[in-house]
Amino acid sequence: MAHSKGLYDEKITILNRKDVTTEHGAKKGTDYVPDGNPVWASVDYLRGRRAMMEASVDVLDAYLVKTAYHERLNEHSRILWHGNTYYIVNLKMNKKRNEAQFEMHQQA
Repeated sequence: MAHSKGLYDEKITILNRKDVTTEHGAKKGTDYVPDGNPVWASVDYLRGRRAMMEASVDVLDAYLVKTAYHERLNEHSRILWHGNTYYIVNLKMNKKRNEAQFEMHQQA
């Protein structure tokens, strides 16, 4: 089922590495910077047994994010939301249905 646009009530900023170079097959970048304008998304706490099992000392907050498909979004991106930076886990994107879903975790 496609995401309803009415659910998108938060603005998040996609951060990507600038000056990416390839060294020995690994991509390296200097800093994460905003990649375009903020996008609308639905952000909700990650709940349930799975969230409790994944909880660890180095993860402060975990959220489930749903948004429209964005070419700039990838598993190496970071998310800036309410002044905090989060990394992406379990990214699922569907260009045909114009939707993306992922978990974001704040690292200590």
